[in-house]
Amino acid sequence: MRRRTPLMMIVTMSLAMFATAAGTAMADDAPIDAPILKERPLFEASSPRPIFTPAVLAAAAQNAQAATTATGANNHQFGLGARVGVEDAPAIGVSARYFFYGGPLGVQGELSVSSVDYNPDNITAIRFSPAAIYRWYEYKFNGPVSLTPYAGAGLNFVSYKFDEDVYGPGLNDTNVGILLYGGVELFFEKMPNIGVSGELTFNSNDDVDNAPNGNVSLGGVTFTAAGHWYFW
Repeated sequence: MRRRTPLMMIVTMSLAMFATAAGTAMADDAPIDAPILKERPLFEASSPRPIFTPAVLAAAAQNAQAATTATGANNHQFGLGARVGVEDAPAIGVSARYFFYGGPLGVQGELSVSSVDYNPDNITAIRFSPAAIYRWYEYKFNGPVSLTPYAGAGLNFVSYKFDEDVYGPGLNDTNVGILLYGGVELFFEKMPNIGVSGELTFNSNDDVDNAPNGNVSLGGVTFTAAGHWYFW
């Protein structure tokens, strides 16, 4: 066995003293109040059950659906009222709706008169529109209003009349076109007999091509507003 020289003993003792001093310094520099991380429990002791229970989830789904509800019945069967068509000139008239047995299928008839702008004088146009109508469920809201969408199709008869004192005789005629429409009807809780509707209407009536000063357009897309009083 090799014997340690005095020089090796001195080096070994110096390294040991340096390691001891470094460990003591690191211990002295550590904060006294260092935070200790602890694992938090999944549930608090005061609430041992999870928050999202099946009962809570069911209540949330019910509240989300409470905004609108659809009923399978509609108490409005027969109504009479007025309508206004927003065209080049307003077409003002009357309207009637009847739903068979209060169900979704019914018939509608509208009669209106308008004055078409035409130089040097206007043309009188009388429209009669018999049509079938179909309505969907009545949607009730969290409030005093309910809404019923509807759509329909039929015929649009237009009888136009020129002023004979201005244009002469022989220009009056009748035009027939296809009618398509769809809209919504609003009902009010405090006035259940009144229905207010707005719809888009398309009719394919041909233009008046025998007009002396150019064609007169009778077809196209228009907006119609109507109000009905339902007797039952």
